[in-house]
Amino acid sequence: MNGIKNTLLAFFLALAGHEQPSTPPDETVSAPSALVAEQHLLTAEMLVGAWRGKRVLTEAGTTSVIEAVLVDAARPSSLLGYFTFGDGPSASTVRRLGRLAGDRLTFTLRDGREMILSLDVKHMRLLGREIGTGGQSSTFELSRVRSRVP
Repeated sequence: MNGIKNTLLAFFLALAGHEQPSTPPDETVSAPSALVAEQHLLTAEMLVGAWRGKRVLTEAGTTSVIEAVLVDAARPSSLLGYFTFGDGPSASTVRRLGRLAGDRLTFTLRDGREMILSLDVKHMRLLGREIGTGGQSSTFELSRVRSRVP
């Protein structure tokens, strides 16, 4: 199943004009944090690429893999995000249009949840939180795997 997922990821990146990874993602990502030390106005150029990290379900304290591919959207101040939650046969992938506003990138998921991302420029990682209906929430931290080809 990982082969198919990697092939799809490479396809989406190639479609958006991104390069293949030169090194595998760092699996020793520290626990996610929704705090960004320095906040900067976000641009699509800063965020486009492939990201991989950990997602922590707040109530249960369980962790899982999260992958994101962010590509330029045809609309201004927008990015298209492909998110894969989990790993293996139970993984699910969704595609959503995100809005850039100031230091945040926000995606609204189908069930009303929102994913809010901020860029930690000092450590070049995406930090975020997912706020759901019914009190469900999670935090996540993603490291860049691939970036845009110059």
